[in-house]
Amino acid sequence: MYAVDQYLNKNYKFGTILAAVGVVFLSAILFFYETYSTEARYRRGEYTPFWTMLENSTEEVRIRQGETITIPVELHYWNGLKTLLGIQFEEPESEQGGLYNPPDGLKILFDADGAFFEVDNGRIVNVLTHRDVILPEPDKIEQHMQGNMVVAKIGTITISVSNEVPARDYYFGIKTTDANVGAVYEGNSQLLAVKVIAVQ
Repeated sequence: MYAVDQYLNKNYKFGTILAAVGVVFLSAILFFYETYSTEARYRRGEYTPFWTMLENSTEEVRIRQGETITIPVELHYWNGLKTLLGIQFEEPESEQGGLYNPPDGLKILFDADGAFFEVDNGRIVNVLTHRDVILPEPDKIEQHMQGNMVVAKIGTITISVSNEVPARDYYFGIKTTDANVGAVYEGNSQLLAVKVIAVQ
């Protein structure tokens, strides 16, 4: 009987040690996940989980007087993101180097301005807008992976400059916000500089 008690006692101790090691191991895994995982870093604001910009990461558009250019606009967002993203074209205020009103003859049309893109784990699943415009169906939007980000062509921006627009730089932006109820992520604005070049 004594031998049986000793055996059970050893097994109990061994089981207790094994359970303690398991708890420490699981705690270490959770700690490293919460500290170093991509999701945790996005939630802490170390990485920007979404942004919108022109194709090929363009920030400056060079355009000659009398010219019209159309460029695709891309939405970049983290592959695991699940939220509603609002997109808006903006004119920076004059103290930020922009204009309250662009000069006559400088026209910018962003067809996805004011649209909302619902993203869910690597895909755009819905597109909404309050404007009277036709937006692409989610399954018609070209999307591809770039590292751990999804790049989706969500629309186009058309810039038109008349011959009378002064040759200089004009600054605008494309703003992206987390429009979900109880938004978690901070919005951001990507620069759009329009450099008007004089016709010789």
